Amino acid sequence: MKKKIVGGVCVLFLLLAGALTSLFASMSNQELVLACTSELIGLPPGLSCSYLTMVRAPDPNVVDSSYAPLTIFGFVLNGLDEPDADAERSQALLEHFLSGGADLDISHDRGLTPLHIAVLTGSESLAKQLLDAGAGTAVKAEAPARTSGRKWSYDGLTAYEFSALLLSKARRRGATPDIEVQTRIGALFKAAGAKLRPAPKPPTPPAPAAQVAPAAEAAPTPAAAPTPAPTPTPAPTPTPAPSAP
Repeated sequence: MKKKIVGGVCVLFLLLAGALTSLFASMSNQELVLACTSELIGLPPGLSCSYLTMVRAPDPNVVDSSYAPLTIFGFVLNGLDEPDADAERSQALLEHFLSGGADLDISHDRGLTPLHIAVLTGSESLAKQLLDAGAGTAVKAEAPARTSGRKWSYDGLTAYEFSALLLSKARRRGATPDIEVQTRIGALFKAAGAKLRPAPKPPTPPAPAAQVAPAAEAAPTPAAAPTPAPTPTPAPTPTPAPSAP
């Protein structure tokens, strides 16, 4: 009887494992991440994590075709601070990809490096972890082109400069929590030796054209007085000849 029960349990386990394997195989990398780090999917998180990391084992630096232009590592980074994410499993997944060759200096999400993502999500702990792992502080974001022709606000900025930009915007809004977060993140960059480029100087306005004083009008030259006509010399009066004797 015992053998039959054990045999039945084994068969059920194999059927369940086969069904789950087929289900996991049909899921995208992002769905596996969600199943691994949250309870939203309703699948065993441990099995989802194991299938993703050990069986699927995606390259963390390759853009995932199901949600371009986002890599699986970028997807993990963006989901770390989600309220429904399990902190322990999310951190384990992050460390798995970090140790699995995730490049910290390339774009993983819309031109953003992992450090830029940490700044955007306001994650002080992630920023520190990435800096400790050797993420470059001088790498600039390369935002994709926009259909409107305008540039993204972070295009061409380092993560430190991006943090300074968000801090400036938070101060204008009076958003105290954001001010505090970006101030602490900025302190991490400063401690890591990152520097902000000086703000570009506003263009110097052209000097006003010199006012040339109008030339004084020359006084009119008086007309020359007419030369008087010469007085005619009178002809000499002829002397009369002497009369004959």
